[in-house]
Amino acid sequence: MKRIEKNKFYEKLNDLIGEYRVFAPFGDRYRYIEDVSEIRFDGLLTKMSPKAHFLPQEEELFRWDERENIKVKDVNDKYIVFGMRPCEVRALSLLDLVFNTEKFPDPYYINRRKNTIIISIACNEPLETCFCTSFGYGPFTKGDADLMLVDMGDYFLGEGDENILDLFGFTDSEEDYKELKEKAESKIKRIEIQGIPEKLEQIRETDFFKKITQRCITCGTCTFLCPTCYCFDIQDRNRLNGGKRVRVWDSCMFKIYTQETSGHNPRYEEYRRVRQRIMHKFAYYPSLYNQYGCVGCGRCVTYCPVNFDIREVIREAGGYNG
Repeated sequence: MKRIEKNKFYEKLNDLIGEYRVFAPFGDRYRYIEDVSEIRFDGLLTKMSPKAHFLPQEEELFRWDERENIKVKDVNDKYIVFGMRPCEVRALSLLDLVFNTEKFPDPYYINRRKNTIIISIACNEPLETCFCTSFGYGPFTKGDADLMLVDMGDYFLGEGDENILDLFGFTDSEEDYKELKEKAESKIKRIEIQGIPEKLEQIRETDFFKKITQRCITCGTCTFLCPTCYCFDIQDRNRLNGGKRVRVWDSCMFKIYTQETSGHNPRYEEYRRVRQRIMHKFAYYPSLYNQYGCVGCGRCVTYCPVNFDIREVIREAGGYNG
């Protein structure tokens, strides 16, 4: 195990700003910072996830001018994303399955991913809405993070890439975080997901989804805050002297998302859109990738304006016999 005093860690992180673009917590969201004094943790999780670095809410893909010259967006800066939680790191590995494929690689996502150092922080005090352990990992899982920090008060314990540990000046330590890890994991309530993909397929055409949709207003809050949702739209924005093509976040909860040019909409009814969201995370994702499309961060539970709780939906689905 390695150790570093917090003030020394932040001094080094500050020194790296310039060589790297640093994306870090700023209240309820992440943003690119110019000094570590801007970093602000308002709670365990930000409202908006750090997904926004790897898949920006609005991203220029290329632009053109009046002479039809095309310039593709260059994504070759070096980045550090600081402060990600284990669930958010886990979410990134799920996005990799979609955007970093051999058949359809997404160069914008891949370049950001490849050029980013991920520094995560373990969760000493999980929230009541956390259910990450349901998916086979926990609040102290390093996962794909290049460096995971454990907050010990005035100092961090760290594990990860030796080059990055050396870069920040970590020193050897005899300490471990076993007790903290066990305490944190004991606070998290698991949901039973064994057999859920098969169960959801069985009840897909029953009235189960019509019943649970009565609690939902399909506002899209859950999908915009979710670290694993990736629906997007492509838009061309023309100007007098040219234009640009941009990718923007979208949501399967919006009626227009599946609107076809003919006017037909296969998911016009709200229950079909709610069904798509639940099935995608807990049936389609496991079928495609042998992984659940949810990481148990609890954002959708915390911020839903009508208290739609996906944990309760999964419990109800498991016992539904309609």
